[in-house]
Amino acid sequence: MGTCDRNNNVIHLNIFSVKKAYEDNNLMDVEYFIIHEARHIFQHNKIKEHKVGINNCVDPNLIEKWIYEGEHYIKSLDENGNENPKYFEQDSELDAYAFSYALMKYKYKDVDLYVPKYYGEEFYNIVNEWLEHFKNYDE
Repeated sequence: MGTCDRNNNVIHLNIFSVKKAYEDNNLMDVEYFIIHEARHIFQHNKIKEHKVGINNCVDPNLIEKWIYEGEHYIKSLDENGNENPKYFEQDSELDAYAFSYALMKYKYKDVDLYVPKYYGEEFYNIVNEWLEHFKNYDE
């Protein structure tokens, strides 16, 4: 549905996917993927801070993984155009999917959103950690 350009943090949306979501009365998917791509912008900003020695709120080990993944990026589709499971195993993707899913669940409560079939208990544990964080922030 969308991508985030790592060099300039611009989000690009596939207009055909947006149109289909609109026609299917499923604009929540568009919001979900915009949040997902915005999370990548957050990651890119934290990487920049880390590289210049700014201590931020993200575990430096996780940032190092994001850096490595950016330098060895695995695309969502393999050379035959098939979904690539290794893409979803990247920490930057797991983080973006879990964060966006948790935010949507926090906002709307009951959601029926795309979760990569490769994600299991770890994904939902991260989602639940985010939900607790959001809940505590409200209090």
